[in-house]
Amino acid sequence: MDAACDPLIERIVYKKPTQVGGTEVINNIIGYYIDQEPCRIMYAQQTLETAEDYSKDILQPMIRDTPALRGKVWESRSRDANSTILRKRFAGGNLKLVGANSPRGFRMTPQRVVIGDDVDGFEANAGDEGSPISLMIRRTSTFPDRKIILVSSPTVEGTSEIDNAYQQSDQRVWEVPCPECDTYQDLVWAQLKWPSPYHEGRWYSEHHCPDQARYICRFCEYPIEHRFKRSMNLKGLWTPRARFTGTAGFWHNALCSAFENWQEIITQFLHEKDDPAQFRVFTNTKLAETWKVKLGTQLEHEHLYNRREVYTSPAPDGVVVLTAAVDVQESPERLEIEVKGWGLGEENWGIEHKIFHGHIDQPTFNPDLPDPSGKPNAWRLLDEYLKQQWMLPNGVRLPIACTFIDSSHRTNEVYKFVKPRQIRNIYAIKGSSERGAPLVNNPTTKQHGVLLIMLGTDTAKSTIYDRLKKTERGAGYYHWPMTYEEEYFKQVVSERLTEKKKMGVRYHTWELPDGKRNEGLDLNVYAYAALTWMITRQGANLERLRDQLTASPMPPPVRDDRAGGWVNRTGPDRGTQPRRGGWVNRR
Repeated sequence: MDAACDPLIERIVYKKPTQVGGTEVINNIIGYYIDQEPCRIMYAQQTLETAEDYSKDILQPMIRDTPALRGKVWESRSRDANSTILRKRFAGGNLKLVGANSPRGFRMTPQRVVIGDDVDGFEANAGDEGSPISLMIRRTSTFPDRKIILVSSPTVEGTSEIDNAYQQSDQRVWEVPCPECDTYQDLVWAQLKWPSPYHEGRWYSEHHCPDQARYICRFCEYPIEHRFKRSMNLKGLWTPRARFTGTAGFWHNALCSAFENWQEIITQFLHEKDDPAQFRVFTNTKLAETWKVKLGTQLEHEHLYNRREVYTSPAPDGVVVLTAAVDVQESPERLEIEVKGWGLGEENWGIEHKIFHGHIDQPTFNPDLPDPSGKPNAWRLLDEYLKQQWMLPNGVRLPIACTFIDSSHRTNEVYKFVKPRQIRNIYAIKGSSERGAPLVNNPTTKQHGVLLIMLGTDTAKSTIYDRLKKTERGAGYYHWPMTYEEEYFKQVVSERLTEKKKMGVRYHTWELPDGKRNEGLDLNVYAYAALTWMITRQGANLERLRDQLTASPMPPPVRDDRAGGWVNRTGPDRGTQPRRGGWVNRR
C-alpha cells in the first residue's frame, strides 16, 4: 500500500496466494485515492457479474462504514445517474468498475489509476480488441503520474500474466528473521518439515503429524514453531531481488499468511498431493508458484488400453455415484454415451461406452408410433438407456445421477429432449474455450425454460490429461473395463496442448490434429463436468454418499428440485423402486 503512494513507482505487481487479504489491499488503495488524491480510477475484474457483486457486497459497505469516505461518494438514486452500481462519482474523480470480458468498459475515458484483480483469470483477448490488461493500461497513457496495479495468483508458466509482470519488476520477496539466529529469509515450502514415517519406499499419509510441523531455518537449522510466525512477520521486510526500473513486484506464499496456520496447509497438501489436478491448484493458490506444463506431450493410448480391468460387478467397489455424458454426432447420425462411476478423491471407473445409431432429427418418444424415416430413433434408445441402474458388489443399484448432453450439434433436438427431463438431472451443455473459465459456469435459460450450462473445456482437459498420467490407484485415477475398445482410447488422447499468440498475448489451448477424432475425450469432459455440477451446485458430497451406501439401511438422500432440496425416498407407495432420476436403490 505504501507503493501506491510512492511517486517513483509507476507499476505495482502483487503475485500472491489466495485468501491473504488481497482484496483488502485494493480496498485501501481505492479508499486512499478517493480521500487523499481524487482522480479517475478503473477497477477491472474477471466479469461484469463479479464487478457488480464487489460493488454491492464490499465497496458500498466500505464507503458507508468508513468515516473518511462517508459523504464523499455520491449516493445512487434512481433518477440520478451520477452514481450507479458500476460507477461511483466523487468530487475530483470517479471509480469505474469493469469486467475483463467486456471490451466496452475499457473504451473512451482516460484513467489515472487502473487496478486489475485476478488478472490470470482474464480472457486472453476482450473480443477482437486485444488483451484486457493492455486495454486497461492504454487508458493511462495521458497521465504522467499514472498508477498501474496488477494483482493475482499465478497459473501456468509462460502464459501467467502476473508471473510475467513480476519477472519484469524488482522482484521483492517477503523476508522474516529467524527467532534463533536473526537471519532474514523468505519462507519456502521445502523447509517446512513434519514427522512422516517412511517405510519400504513409501510415505504413510495416515501417520503424518502436521500438528508437529517445524520450519527449519536455512542458516542455523533451528526448528521454528508456528507460534513464532506473528512476531517474525512484525519484523518482516520486502527485499528486492532485481534492479528497480519503475515497477515494484511483491511475492510471498501462504506460509507467512496471518489467516492460515502451517498445520492446515500441510493437511491440504497431503489431501491433494496425489492428484495432479488438485496439486496444481495447491501450487498456484498456496505456494503462489506457476505450474509447469509440457506442450505437445503425447500420451500413449496403448498404455491406457492395456490398463483395462476385469470388473466383478457392473459398478465396481468404490463407486458411490454415476454420471453420464452424451455426444451428438451427425456423420453418421448417432449418439455416443459414456457412463462413469465416481469414488472418493474423484477416482473414477468407466462403466459403459455405447453408441446409438439412428435418426436424431425431431425426436419422438411414443413407442407406439413408428419413426417416419424408418430408422431407429436414437433419442428413444437414449431415453430408455438413461433409466437403467447398475449394481454394486453389495447389491445396491445405482441409477445415473446426472447427465450432460452436448448441444453444439442439433441444438433444437437436444433442447426438446432435455426440457421434460431436467427434473431427472439431464441437462444441455456447450463447451467454451475461454481461458481460465471455470469447469461449470452459471447456467443460462434458453427457449421454453431449457437450462444451458457452459463448460470450461480447456480447464477440464488439463485436469483429465494430468490424471491420465497417474499410475497408482487412488484420488483421480482412471479405470476402464475390458469391454472398452481401442478406438475409444485413441480418441481420449487425441488432442495436444499448444501455445498460440494473438495480438501479442501468449496462451495455451488444446487442438485436435487433422484426421483425429476426439469423441472419447469429450465424453470424459462432460462426465467430469456433470460430477462437478452435482458437487458445486447441488451439494453432493462423495464422502457422505460413501458412508450412506455402506452404513445406512435406507437409500441415501437424493436431489429433488421439486421438493426444494434433498429428500429421502420412503413410504409405502415407493418401496424399493425409486422414482426415475434417483441416485441409488437397495434391493
